[in-house]
Amino acid sequence: MSTERRRPFYEWQRALLSELADVLIAANGEYLDQYSQLQWSKAKTEEEKHRVIVDQIAVFTDAAALKMHDALIGSKKRTL
Repeated sequence: MSTERRRPFYEWQRALLSELADVLIAANGEYLDQYSQLQWSKAKTEEEKHRVIVDQIAVFTDAAALKMHDALIGSKKRTL
């Protein structure tokens, strides 16, 4: 169930995950888990690399995504 009043949170969350994805792509697989690093090394195209990043982010809990975002980007950019 989604309500209109939750929209700002969902937009913030989407922006945070997009920013995290951009950093992970730029890091060339450095911060991925072991399985995702293996998949990254096998990826031949940019599309395949993006798929690896999407799959990696998909397995994160909210807390894990925030922790990685804070470690790589910093919590100062995170505001509600």
